[in-house]
Amino acid sequence: MERKTRYPNHKHRDEADGGLAMTTIHGYVRAMRSFFSWLHTEGHTEENIFIGIKPPHLPKVLIQPLTESEIRNVLLAIPRDTLEGIRNYAITLIFLDSGIRLSELIGLKLSDVSFGKGI
Repeated sequence: MERKTRYPNHKHRDEADGGLAMTTIHGYVRAMRSFFSWLHTEGHTEENIFIGIKPPHLPKVLIQPLTESEIRNVLLAIPRDTLEGIRNYAITLIFLDSGIRLSELIGLKLSDVSFGKGI
């Protein structure tokens, strides 16, 4: 039996292997568990049929650090002849030197920095 779909030629539809990526399945299971939990909590169902279903384990992905050459290329790509360029260069150096997350950098205040102690 051939599988039919509404949008067979859609650019975001990927069925190269005939299946879904493990991360996609993981997300679907989490969403369904949450939805069925809500249905049960609100009294729309007598039982939560997803209570014993666990999403598949995802493999841990190790992020490879940039090489010295890649870091050099990133830094050379940032123009430093404008205030915006200097700002972007400084932000990039903070990311590279500290490993800080974007949300942490956005929330950073001058009072959080101790230039004397280097922290």
